[in-house]
Amino acid sequence: MTASERESPGPFPWPGAGAPVTQYTQINNIGASGPHHRRRPFGLLHESDLGWLYRRFEPPEGFPHAQHKLEKCGLVLVSGPSGAGTRTAAKMLLRTYADSSHLFRVLPTEVEEDAFDPESVADGDLLLLDLSSVESEHYAKLKEKALYLRAHTKARSTRLVIIVDRAVEEQFEFDESRQFLVPLGRPDPAVVLRRHLAADGLSGDLDPAEYRAFCASLVSSSMNDLARLAERARLLARGGERLLDLLREAQQAVADRTEEARTLLDGKKDGVVRALALAVAMLEGEHRRVVFAAAAKLLTQVGHPESEVPLLERNSLSGDLGEVAAVPADEHGGIRFREAGYGAAVAAYFWREYPRLHNVFRDWSASLVGMEELSRRSRLRLADRVAIQLLDADLHDDLAKLVRNWPRARDWPDQVQTVLSRSLAHPRHGRFFRQQFYTWARARDLPDQFAAVLADLCAAEMAAEYPEEALTRLNHLVKRNRDRTDSYALERLLELVASDLRLYRRLAWRLRQHPPRPARGRSETELALRVLSPKLVLSTDVRGRRFGADPTVRRCVEAVWRALMTSLPEREWQEHLRAWLTECVDAEAPDSAMLVREVLAGAGGDPRTLAAVYVTARDWARSGDRVSHARLALLVIQLINEAQGVVDPDATLREKKGRS
Repeated sequence: MTASERESPGPFPWPGAGAPVTQYTQINNIGASGPHHRRRPFGLLHESDLGWLYRRFEPPEGFPHAQHKLEKCGLVLVSGPSGAGTRTAAKMLLRTYADSSHLFRVLPTEVEEDAFDPESVADGDLLLLDLSSVESEHYAKLKEKALYLRAHTKARSTRLVIIVDRAVEEQFEFDESRQFLVPLGRPDPAVVLRRHLAADGLSGDLDPAEYRAFCASLVSSSMNDLARLAERARLLARGGERLLDLLREAQQAVADRTEEARTLLDGKKDGVVRALALAVAMLEGEHRRVVFAAAAKLLTQVGHPESEVPLLERNSLSGDLGEVAAVPADEHGGIRFREAGYGAAVAAYFWREYPRLHNVFRDWSASLVGMEELSRRSRLRLADRVAIQLLDADLHDDLAKLVRNWPRARDWPDQVQTVLSRSLAHPRHGRFFRQQFYTWARARDLPDQFAAVLADLCAAEMAAEYPEEALTRLNHLVKRNRDRTDSYALERLLELVASDLRLYRRLAWRLRQHPPRPARGRSETELALRVLSPKLVLSTDVRGRRFGADPTVRRCVEAVWRALMTSLPEREWQEHLRAWLTECVDAEAPDSAMLVREVLAGAGGDPRTLAAVYVTARDWARSGDRVSHARLALLVIQLINEAQGVVDPDATLREKKGRS
């Protein structure tokens, strides 16, 4: 096979699978395709993003009632049938209040998470808690935490929308929260599809009767399916076609061919033919030699006996392909199924109908990614298909074990990232993998390369929808080894909190609640010093909010330095103080004074500690740029005198002039 053949991507992605670098994520009644590393201010949903959702949103039955309840009570519980777009409806309920001072925030679905502390909520926060996929044993506790949070923040004009599972709700005792429950219906698919088409620039004439007849087949489609249908129609548009013809073509491309695959394969009793069908499904678009080699490997792994029929009496290559409805894909020897979307249905057939072979299919599929004949893009596409099959077969536990021991082939980190990205986005199992990330992040034996993949996914993907959960996992990744800081995870964590004062304040608040101690190792100390470094404290987030102006942040600086000065040996915290002073050199005089005051407050007025600070500043001033160092050291000494009640009138006057 030539290099060009190996790099041929093959034009046969599964419906909804996309290329490995693109994922379709259900945003309730929006199915949006987007790049792997889309960045936004974490924890926030921009008005432009909310507007994008709004243009494609059709209010379901019950939506006005939910709006009234949220306006009147500041709280509403909504439920809806699966695939009806309940999460988008919840976002649209909060959108009414979103502006520069009323910020959208997704609450984490973790019982142990401290984000439900009322202190963490700012005035006017717009809060969303999605309990629709939470296990029943945690459901009641999370709901109780959210209602407690709402009760203690109602005076701050917060708005809280909780997505509940009506079936799970019925398992618990009828309580006062039922007065806030509003069931939402399923939006009219014909209207939702028209909204998507119009938003995507497809607004051709549609005969009402023909369109209604076409939409009759979509009555049970999820909002995500409708979004994918509109997206496929946009991609197929070439100009000049009737819109309805374009929709029919798109429907054929995304159609569920499960029954067709079942009918074909139930009629094939030859194990060789069935192995070839699964190999084509997993490697659709690849060269025939690769596909037949994969089929032969599968036959070996299932222990299929060798045929006694002489080779020349067996089916020809074309005959075998015809048996599984496959045909040549191109002049380079690629193979595909005759019908688009058939590969996913064939693969699903085997995972669904042969549960006793799940372990074999899993190990076989994973072994294929190491085939030398595959291009990098093909390996990533195969990794994505493996993830899709195990997730759709509800083998998420198996997938978690598999990815933790993924074959160490070329592009190993990219393959693992592809699998985990798909897993995080899965509508049923995304929560399981977020919890799995938490378990992995706390493991001390986690390989650095695997930890780096987790850090990237937390910062680039999990943070977009679940910023506080991403924050928690990055925090654990940084300090999973007590005496060795994970510097890569630390940089991802600092990038995350630097984008948003709210997240920065959350992390600083955690450091205040659990300040660094020697028994916890050096990694906690380094984390605290980097997070509360002068550079970050004096920075601003994407909304122009200055971190150091926040009282909570300043109190955290004081608390952490108090912990350092009281728990570390004097020589050790003095070394940290010298590095801290060096970072303060370029700050404006008022900022320097603010920072120094918080550090001195950490001394708690103890004369011995203040004396040690004095000596440290004096000795530090003799190094580096003598002028700038001496200026800052003089400020430290003046503020120490001030803290001890010794006020120099001339120094006070100089400080006031510096502020002006």
